[in-house]
Amino acid sequence: MFALVRTRECPAESPLKRLARRLSAADGLHFELSSSFGVRVLECTIDILQNESKRRSHARADRAFNFLAENKIICVVPSENFEFSELIQQYKLYIPDLKKLWSKTAGMIASYIMELGNDATSVAIYANRVSSELDDTVKHLLPLTRRLALCCSGRAELYIRALLREYGISIVTSYRALVSADIHLMLQRPPVLPEVKSNAVAIQFYSDEYKLPCYSVKNIEYSWPERIMLPQGYPADMLLAALNEAGAIRQQEINIKNVLISENDTV
Repeated sequence: MFALVRTRECPAESPLKRLARRLSAADGLHFELSSSFGVRVLECTIDILQNESKRRSHARADRAFNFLAENKIICVVPSENFEFSELIQQYKLYIPDLKKLWSKTAGMIASYIMELGNDATSVAIYANRVSSELDDTVKHLLPLTRRLALCCSGRAELYIRALLREYGISIVTSYRALVSADIHLMLQRPPVLPEVKSNAVAIQFYSDEYKLPCYSVKNIEYSWPERIMLPQGYPADMLLAALNEAGAIRQQEINIKNVLISENDTV
């Protein structure tokens, strides 16, 4: 379960009404369990009164996050322009990792770039183990690429031979194939800085990114699934990442709308 957290501006109150509210258990906090996404979500609304101090508003938000932490809800999707974001880290909560969603759609990202018409036909994949994530990416790209190269620090020989038997297509592992690839999918951080062409495109699926002398993917925009109503005021991609982590969304429901590629300053 994860939480949606937002603030709500409320009109100023009279001194008597303000006192009554402070004596109530809720005191401007509203919690509601929802299953509208196909998974349980706690919706938290924090009232912000027009005539109260920033200190009191912050104290109310602090109580909300303390409640989440005490109830072991550690994943939080804050509304856009949420003003108490520092409390997320203070209470050791976290926002959904967008790059986990990227990893789930790594093959789709590569095929989207190939469809942009930049003559990109070869892909190199970097991983530290054979995983379902790697397998999904490989099987998505096998019929689409001219050459698929793999650099896997784990024991991948049996996996590569199994793919050859099943599909009749060989994955290459040579250094030359990796260096000459048009697209580089780095599912995990390679132990050493990879060598890439200056006109290649790299996607790094981790936070501690290398500074590579090529083009880099900086953001992925996804279409929102039709069967789910998108609540207003929340970042769609972050909410989609939370649903992905919760296992509430199917692979076929995830579609890429746009891939934003940075300029290469070295060319």
